[in-house]
Amino acid sequence: MEVLSDHRRRYVLYHLRKSDHSVEREELAERIVEWDDRTTEHDEEDVLTELRHKHLPKMEAAGVIDREGEEVRFDEPNMPIESYLDLAVELEPSESF
Repeated sequence: MEVLSDHRRRYVLYHLRKSDHSVEREELAERIVEWDDRTTEHDEEDVLTELRHKHLPKMEAAGVIDREGEEVRFDEPNMPIESYLDLAVELEPSESF
């Protein structure tokens, strides 16, 4: 639940769930900026840094994602966390996911 408690981590998971391949960190940062109405394009570098040092390590430690260099993917598709993501997406203020 700690992984899902932050909106940016949820946004990462929403994007990874839609993708059938690994996604680069920069692409994840772009999606977060696009979906997060509290950020602008000027914040993308800050989001990228936050992903690199905070969010992705936490998600990897929880066993939710797998990282290889700049590439990120769901550790295992159809994980139990996906049912929680389904609930979370229904409560999100944006319907972009």
